[in-house]
This record gives sequence, C-alpha cells and structure tokens, in this order.
Amino acid sequence: MAFLLGNKSVTVNKKPYSQEQLKLLLSAIPRPLYALSVIALYSGLRIEEICRLKIQDVNEGFEVKQGKNHNSIRVVPIHSALTDLVNGLKATSPDGYLISNLTPAGRSNKRSHNISKQFGRYKTKLGFSKEHDFHSLRRKFEADHQQAEVHALTF
Repeated sequence: MAFLLGNKSVTVNKKPYSQEQLKLLLSAIPRPLYALSVIALYSGLRIEEICRLKIQDVNEGFEVKQGKNHNSIRVVPIHSALTDLVNGLKATSPDGYLISNLTPAGRSNKRSHNISKQFGRYKTKLGFSKEHDFHSLRRKFEADHQQAEVHALTF
C-alpha cells in the first residue's frame, strides 16, 4: 500500500501479527475491540463483515450476506474457540447485532468506521507501525492456515 508523504510516495508492506504481537494487542484493547479482533483472527472475516452480522446471521456459522465483492457472500464456520464469546455477544446484544452499539459513519456510512479508527488508535499507542492494521488479523488467519496446509476456498 502506498502513502503520500510530502511529494514522495512511500510504500508500506502490510504484515500479519506475530504470536507475541497478538498477545500484546489482545491484552491491551477494550472488550468491543477484543471481541471484534478475536472473531477476525479465528474466522478471517473482514471488519465490516463482522460489524454487519446480525444475531440471526450467526447460527452454525457466520452468514455473510453482503461484502466487498460477490465472493464475499458465504457462510464461515464458527471456530470452537469463539463459541463462548459469540454466545455471550448474542445473549447481551441490545440492538440485534453481534457487535452492538456501532453507529454507521464516514463517507460510506459503514458500521465499522468508528471502531476501525478506535482500533488504529490503540494499535498506534501500543507501538505498532503502519505495517500492521486490523486487516493484519485476517493476514494472520490466512498465514496460519497456509502453514497448517489448510486450503480454504475463500478467505
């Protein structure tokens, strides 16, 4: 990804988080960000896909009904490590969404807009560079599955 720095374009190669980085990150972020991050880490879902999930979209898997492209529409199995977290989120949701109390914002009016900014602030405060972002959780999911020689149809 390229960023404009003055008159020069600077390219930053995005990376997955290491295990040590994940421990630091997940131990320091508040509950809504923790839930969002752990779901991304164990499912490979994009941030907006998670934020759009309604309670009725979460049963045997995460039913993604709208996404970045046509291939984004899918059902993603729920990892056993997420069962208690997901059940707790479903049981306590006041607004019918898995990740509750998000207000659509930004030019695209996305539910993930504000919480994505919040994640970025925490990540920066913890000393992470631009090489890492929320999508690095998805990169970690993909890297772990490739290392385990799991061949998924779609991430």
